[in-house]
Amino acid sequence: VVARGFGFAHDVRDGYFEVWSGDERLDDGSIEFRDAIRRVSEGEQWDREERFVAIEDPLPGVNAEDPAQAVTWYRRAAPNDAEAKFQLSRLFEIGRGTGRDLQANITYLREAAAMGHQQATLTLASRLETGAGMGRDYDEAAIWYQRAAGRGSVLAMMKLADWSRRGRGVPKDEAKAVEWFTKAADGGSPEGAWEAARALLDGKGVPQDETRGMTLLRRAAQLGSAQAAEELAKRQG
Repeated sequence: VVARGFGFAHDVRDGYFEVWSGDERLDDGSIEFRDAIRRVSEGEQWDREERFVAIEDPLPGVNAEDPAQAVTWYRRAAPNDAEAKFQLSRLFEIGRGTGRDLQANITYLREAAAMGHQQATLTLASRLETGAGMGRDYDEAAIWYQRAAGRGSVLAMMKLADWSRRGRGVPKDEAKAVEWFTKAADGGSPEGAWEAARALLDGKGVPQDETRGMTLLRRAAQLGSAQAAEELAKRQG
């Protein structure tokens, strides 16, 4: 889990932090997010192998106390640097080191996503999904979620599985939903394994497949799904 600053503010009390686990942004209200911020605030030291919390250093030459300088350096790096574009998008969103400018925020966010920046891709997809600061567009959101999923985002895989079931942004297709749930399971998602197992065991929108269904049910239980563990216990009776 990494608590990322924006290259200029490393005090969690400042409030400008996101917490990421791999390429997944943790919800601000989650237990994991609060625990990460608490531990950083308390100055706890971390072993990198434990994959807990670390604070990113600012760019070389950037004064951590001068956000305006951070903007200058990020602008210089931005033409060929997706990370710089992403950081600029965040700075313009919150008005840190520059005036708040949602149009610039969106422009840099789109450019970073187009360059393959995973966090930017997921952020853009989420913004298009919710309409935050831009028009809501499920069809375009699905495109960006697909790009993120193609680079291994389990969050995006789960989103696409749900949308395939609902017909949101993509055609309604239960078989495709099961495919996405299975990919999410391969990525370590207990919910993905559970949902795929249920569909295959029940023949819900897909041909019933007891063998694959039981394999995924066991996988879900191993990954920590209480529902899968309960169902597995019933079936093994």
